[in-house]
Amino acid sequence: MIQARLVCIAAVVSVVQAWGPLAHFATNCAGIGLGDSVKDCVCNTANNDLGIGSDAPDAFYFGGYTIGNGCDGLSYMHDALFGANMVKFAEDSSGDYGSFDALRFAQGYLGHTMGDAVGFNPSGMLTSPVVGAGNSAWIPLWQYMVTLDNVVFRNLSNQGCQVTDLPYKPLSDDGVRFLADATTYYHSINSDFAAVNSSVVRACTASWQLTYNLSILQATVLPEDASMALLQLYNRDPTASVMDILNTVVAQRACMADVIAFVLAKLKTETPEVAVQQANARVSQLYQDGKCL
Repeated sequence: MIQARLVCIAAVVSVVQAWGPLAHFATNCAGIGLGDSVKDCVCNTANNDLGIGSDAPDAFYFGGYTIGNGCDGLSYMHDALFGANMVKFAEDSSGDYGSFDALRFAQGYLGHTMGDAVGFNPSGMLTSPVVGAGNSAWIPLWQYMVTLDNVVFRNLSNQGCQVTDLPYKPLSDDGVRFLADATTYYHSINSDFAAVNSSVVRACTASWQLTYNLSILQATVLPEDASMALLQLYNRDPTASVMDILNTVVAQRACMADVIAFVLAKLKTETPEVAVQQANARVSQLYQDGKCL
């Protein structure tokens, strides 16, 4: 029984990562254009709300696998349309959320879902037969995402970023209230989307914070030689050189940043529905044009 539970936990932990927290955060920084560089954006604890928003969708999608944390039945919140409407809500809201940066959190939330649209494209890095969707084991995906986050962190570290520069604070009380209010707002637009209260948001995001922090810490301590070996092991083409794989990582992240910038720009003139629809079409076009690999 214990062994069976451990296998189940391993499978769940592996699937939650998609792109890891650092990859999502870094590509959101690039897509939003915040700071003079991605390093200045990611390695700045003042951007904690953007960092937490960048991984928050996975709290709701996969948090329900952890017993007793209040996340059950919330996978529907990992949704680009909800994220796009949250951005609109943050821009238009007259609510007082204190020092919480509601707009950056919402942009991070939406950016996460668009980043997944790139990575989980049939040709994307996260659908390698070894680790991707459709592989019933899913177990290798955990290490693969830690490995990809390690690539991101080593790049940041080479520019002077320290582990202590990364955001680790949980979602604030004001942030919890904003996210709950955003679900109420979107429910008023789409009655099929159930609103959730602050207690549920707080319980689920607080539980997920442990996974978030551990994922980042694991990514920062993985030795470079092990990281490169794992990249080759889990790549779609295991015979590819490390340099070719690293170039693909760069292309995937650039593609993600492009789509994030695209959808945020579209939201200035289009409805959330149209903006997301056009962003998904852009993902397909970028792949057709060979820009993502």
